[in-house]
Amino acid sequence: VHVTLKRRNRARPSKGRQMTASSTEVLCRSPTASIVGVLLFLSFCGTSFLGVGYYQNVVTDFERGGRVQLYKNAIRRWNQSGLLRFEQHRQMEIKISVNGTQLIPEAAELSSESRQDTLRDLESMTYDWNHYRPLQYRYDGPFNYTISPWEEVSASMALSSDMGTYNVPISLSTVENAQVGGWKVCDYHRRGAWLPNGCFVYRKLTSLCLILSWNDVAGTWSLTEEGCERDTQRAAYDIVPVTRYKGPARLSIEQLKVVVRTREDPHLVAMNLTSGHLNFGISHAERMSVALLMWILALCCGCIFAGLFWCCWNEEGYFAVDGDDGGYYGRLGDYSDFDSPATLSVRETHILSNPHHPRHRRNNYERFVDEDTAGYHSTQSFGSEGLEMDHM
Repeated sequence: VHVTLKRRNRARPSKGRQMTASSTEVLCRSPTASIVGVLLFLSFCGTSFLGVGYYQNVVTDFERGGRVQLYKNAIRRWNQSGLLRFEQHRQMEIKISVNGTQLIPEAAELSSESRQDTLRDLESMTYDWNHYRPLQYRYDGPFNYTISPWEEVSASMALSSDMGTYNVPISLSTVENAQVGGWKVCDYHRRGAWLPNGCFVYRKLTSLCLILSWNDVAGTWSLTEEGCERDTQRAAYDIVPVTRYKGPARLSIEQLKVVVRTREDPHLVAMNLTSGHLNFGISHAERMSVALLMWILALCCGCIFAGLFWCCWNEEGYFAVDGDDGGYYGRLGDYSDFDSPATLSVRETHILSNPHHPRHRRNNYERFVDEDTAGYHSTQSFGSEGLEMDHM
């Protein structure tokens, strides 16, 4: 099949003129695909650099190794002497009094408990160095104290055992004058009462966590000011619900929890080593897994970006030519000037003759197809000016 294409109602371009589109024009044909390509390229670079960073960051291995070694030493000391020494506290009791009046008629006895404390470190769960028998003394029971109207109450608690007695001053209730700008912040954010003198937040005692420390030189126990959690006080309070413009009518405490632990407890050592997160840091296996994941993501982004770049370079797909500004700039070449017949393939003939094909340029050419055996003539128009196809 011989196809002859000629321009109709358009001036013939000058000899040697090449109708090629600039890179900006090609990218502007699909702004969305161009933006996606840029984002994919940035993602490829970012994930690649992150993967290399995780792969080469061996400093985290040394930092984690140091913290784990300190934790192992704490477990070894606990198993050798710390547990046996802390078990000598037998018949541990607490007595709480307010202004000399004992609140609990009979001393509340603390029971020993071996509840296993869990770490948030995944690798520590698969190794034997994390196994030890914990020990703590706990009281979690009724504590009936009611006073009306509400007021701040200070009390004294005596912790006694076979190893000695320790006096602990505590506050059963507190009132905080929060400096806020309005009743909405006081009510919804601070959960306090908006009174004429300001925003007041009321709290009551719910739990106590006491830490005993052993002095090797003196051979005695002492009570510390620390709490069981890192950077916390030994007393924990809950906010008392109030109305918007009125404080609580009375103070009522029904339950109280008291926990006694030792500073040699491996769980408390892990809390101090990890800043309360209970995770010693990323391990070598986790670091390699993250690096591999980053490289896989980089490979996926790179493959998609390469496909978009190929389409942009060859003006295919999203970047195919579509419009009435003359000339086809795809892989089929420049069809803006036809001086002699050209032999086209079946695929090229289909593309040029189909106005709905994404690579059709609608350049309004007259197409004459001479076929000796057909013996017929037909005309078909495309575009605004018309593309006629004559079959002979």
